[in-house]
Amino acid sequence: MSRKLLFISTPVGFLGSGDGGGVELTIYNLARTLNKQGYAVRVVAPEASQLHDIPLITIAGNAQISAQSQGREAPILISSGLIPRRSRRTIEK
Repeated sequence: MSRKLLFISTPVGFLGSGDGGGVELTIYNLARTLNKQGYAVRVVAPEASQLHDIPLITIAGNAQISAQSQGREAPILISSGLIPRRSRRTIEK
């Protein structure tokens, strides 16, 4: 039985930058724990991401601007490349 998992990280920043906040820690802890239990875990994340001992599939593109750093009336703008590329790469895997 194949026990493979593919996690998708936040587009707000690369893993290891701290920009992803609790998402970074949660992904790392889940991936590490599930690897120890025999799952093959990989993570799709922005280019320049780093996770110790966890295989990464990195995607080039601009990071998404965090909604928490924007004003109430700011429009929601999808960053150039990262979100669409991440979605396509995930579907391919």
